[in-house]
Amino acid sequence: MKDLYVRVYLTNMRKYNEGQLIGGWVDVSTDTDWSKELKNFCRIGIGKDDTFGEEYFISDYETNINYLNISEYTTISELENIAEFLEFVNQNYLQDIANELIEAIGDMDIDRLTELLENEKYIYIADAGDDEKLGEYIIENNELYSSLSDDIKRYLDREAIGRDYCINNGGIYQSGNYIELLG
Repeated sequence: MKDLYVRVYLTNMRKYNEGQLIGGWVDVSTDTDWSKELKNFCRIGIGKDDTFGEEYFISDYETNINYLNISEYTTISELENIAEFLEFVNQNYLQDIANELIEAIGDMDIDRLTELLENEKYIYIADAGDDEKLGEYIIENNELYSSLSDDIKRYLDREAIGRDYCINNGGIYQSGNYIELLG
């Protein structure tokens, strides 16, 4: 599992309006001192006695998070929320699950994702990417089927069991896995 990351390119708005692209890359992490970063990149080309105010924007970003969109208007507060999310996910080895939940939700709602992950409000079954594989998993792991002998289990329609379970619980198949949101 690779750690999730986000980097943004902070650009000096004043110099941009004068026709120059001046700024620098900043890692989005809980260790980032945004006041210091803004002073460093927004003063570039202005002169040390000039104030920079809120004269910056984000002109580019890099990430390995599916569906993450950072705009030039993304605030420092939003970047700090993303940094806290990244720290939680990376420290708890939830990178793959986080990316799949993001895909399942269809957007990058940090607050909702954090709640789902912290409170374990999801079911994630690896390698159960279709009805038949999900049905096999259910037959082997669900207590309803545990009392059945292997001879009887052999005759069960795994595909129908998996399909019905997926439909009844609102789950989805994604990247070869099964995901169900509980909240």
